[in-house]
Amino acid sequence: MFKKNKFFVLAFAAAIFLTLFFVVTQIPSANPVPKNIPIAVVNLDQGKMGKTIFSKITGAKKSTNENTPTVDWTYKKDEDSARKGMNQQEYYATIVVPKNFTKDIAGVLQNKSDGTQLKIVINQGVNPTLAGSVSTLLTTMVGKINGEVQAQMFKQLAIAQVKLPAETSAKMMNIVTEKTETVHSTKHLMTASSGFFQPIWIASLVSALMLFYAGKGREFKSRKHLAWFKLGQVSVAALLAITMGFLTTVYSEWILGYNLPTPVTVGWFLSIAGFAFIMLILGFVSWLGVPGVAIFGILLFFSAPLMQLAPQMIPHFYRVWVTPWLPMRFLFDGSRGILYYGQHLWNNSVSGLLIVMSVGLVVIFSEIFSPRRTFVNGELDD
Repeated sequence: MFKKNKFFVLAFAAAIFLTLFFVVTQIPSANPVPKNIPIAVVNLDQGKMGKTIFSKITGAKKSTNENTPTVDWTYKKDEDSARKGMNQQEYYATIVVPKNFTKDIAGVLQNKSDGTQLKIVINQGVNPTLAGSVSTLLTTMVGKINGEVQAQMFKQLAIAQVKLPAETSAKMMNIVTEKTETVHSTKHLMTASSGFFQPIWIASLVSALMLFYAGKGREFKSRKHLAWFKLGQVSVAALLAITMGFLTTVYSEWILGYNLPTPVTVGWFLSIAGFAFIMLILGFVSWLGVPGVAIFGILLFFSAPLMQLAPQMIPHFYRVWVTPWLPMRFLFDGSRGILYYGQHLWNNSVSGLLIVMSVGLVVIFSEIFSPRRTFVNGELDD
């Protein structure tokens, strides 16, 4: 009776499990709250007002949790050092208090100045979504600073009973404004770094499965014979990786309209990533069989939401214990560095991919010595 109706039961089991599974995969991205966003601040003004504003900026700790501020301010002595940090993806933005900040504010009352500007530099390439939020946060902060400076000056004028001309009063309304500059702009490539992930990962998954089936059911005379076959699998995987890497690059330009700054570098990087993923997946599938594919399929759904978020928006557990172990993070980080920061092919992400590749190769060739392996006529060696 059960055998005839087991698929009805399995349908309910699948519905219960799959709905739970796909909800659980969204835990990291559910209501993300940014914390400890690294922002550099430069104070070039040695006047009283400049020091006051610097203290107000670095003292801002907006957060729902008093112990975990939204912004992690870092003081830099000049704009060049701050920009160097942004080039290395250390800061999401820099706010600069100009050299003549105090002088320009005082000059408004003497009709010698139109006010002053705080410079905001947004590092968009680190994470476009969070960079947009940071831009809004800093712009709002400058607006509040303008209001505070304005109120303070009007109060002092009222005490001194000084009347201002209409023109000067108008300038006082926007005595502190902001000038925003965007560096490492994503332009029309905002989704490119994440857009490469699914094609490369899925193609690697299917390629590894096909290579596994190519060896399944074959009879081998000895371990040496099996080792040569596995070497052939690795060689074919390298050709597949180059194919998928450059085709993904070409398709992204032709179909998605991406104008990649260095398409050849991108193609080779994606090829290295694809080869590393194929090696890793094939290694586990060699030992576990087809169920090993399911592991990496599930990994796709768990990792996709995490890879879209900036580290400052990921819950502590996932940031510390999950994200560092995801092999696809090297693909995201590396493509971001090449596309937005002009990095060369050899970078830290490629080093990480080589480690992933090495692990996969070790697992692949260690399967030669599996106790489950049998050879023709029971021979183990030539």
